[in-house]
Amino acid sequence: METPDFLPIVLFPNLICPILGFCILVLTGDDIMRPIPKSYLCHTVTVTTLTPGNGWDIPGEEIRHTLKYVRIEPSRTRILTKDNTEIQLTGILFYDCRNSKPANFQFQTGQMISFFGNSYTVTSIEPLYERGKLHHLEIGVV
Repeated sequence: METPDFLPIVLFPNLICPILGFCILVLTGDDIMRPIPKSYLCHTVTVTTLTPGNGWDIPGEEIRHTLKYVRIEPSRTRILTKDNTEIQLTGILFYDCRNSKPANFQFQTGQMISFFGNSYTVTSIEPLYERGKLHHLEIGVV
């Protein structure tokens, strides 16, 4: 029996994709993570950032970016914020550093994400590294 060239590894049991049945992180046999395949990154979202105004008469403006090749998964994970309050995430956005476009997008807490008519707020940003190099980001949203 042949072994596959990639092995789906469950690194986070609460992040198992209900549709695929396994975690979307992929390790090769020599323990090097490959980019998340584009076939898994099937969503397109709009990220809205509000720039600050001058505080007097000029309001801030909205800057919108469209992100392609990302994935949003529902989640009920509870996390602690920096100010030690517990919140429950409604979803996690996966942004792959190789396949997601635009490349090198900078996420910030408080940004708004629009996906299929629903709006979410970025509450946590978790970078995941492979051998010292950024592999992907997991963006917690409520």
